[in-house]
Amino acid sequence: MGREIFLTGGHIGVFILIVSVWTWALVTRLPLRRALLVTVIFAIFYSVATEFAQSFVPDRTASVYDLVVNWASALTTAWVIRRANRERL
Repeated sequence: MGREIFLTGGHIGVFILIVSVWTWALVTRLPLRRALLVTVIFAIFYSVATEFAQSFVPDRTASVYDLVVNWASALTTAWVIRRANRERL
């Protein structure tokens, strides 16, 4: 149980970091709304790709639970960034 909590926390942390860093990088070239959209699409694609790739690793399987956690983390982070920057929209 403790291992699952640790791994889920890792998924959350990584996707918060992905969305934060990619948005920070893209907002120098794109409006915030578009930067968030591109970032979330990338995060969702990355999540699907990594889960699919895991299915080819011995003793690993793809997990719908991990996808849900990743997508929820990405979308929530984008929402928080958007709310914090309402005046820039």
